[in-house]
Amino acid sequence: MTEPILEPENSLGFLLQRAAWKGRQTFQILLKKSGVDLTPEQVLLMFKLERESSRSQTELAQITFKDKANVTRLLDTLTKKGLVVREADPEDRRKFLVRLTDDGQQMREKLVHTFNHGQLLLKQAFGGAAQVEEINQLLRQIHDVIEQAQQQIMQNQFEL
Repeated sequence: MTEPILEPENSLGFLLQRAAWKGRQTFQILLKKSGVDLTPEQVLLMFKLERESSRSQTELAQITFKDKANVTRLLDTLTKKGLVVREADPEDRRKFLVRLTDDGQQMREKLVHTFNHGQLLLKQAFGGAAQVEEINQLLRQIHDVIEQAQQQIMQNQFEL
């Protein structure tokens, strides 16, 4: 007896990717309607920077799950827009630290307001904060299960 062929469009990975894409697309629309000319990836970097502190490009890559080249491109754009500056790390001149400019801080405040508005819309669409928290818990659980499966695969603890 042969096993049934799974339809990729009904797989967990496909459905998660589709939902993530729709969320990104919706956030991009919300940004445009708010008069913000940034991508969700650029917004994520802005959220990871605080007014009084700076972060290395390597650290930004790690905490945003982006590769260094992608972070460099995103920062190039944010720098051209006058929202961030890169400064040599006084402890290691091979590294650069990134921080928000005054315009970047003002933009970040606008982004927080826009993001919070989007979250409020989602809470309303899902029927309340409790339902959103249930979904968030389920997504964290999915992440953990997939991470465990990945470790098993990497350690060759499975059979085909």
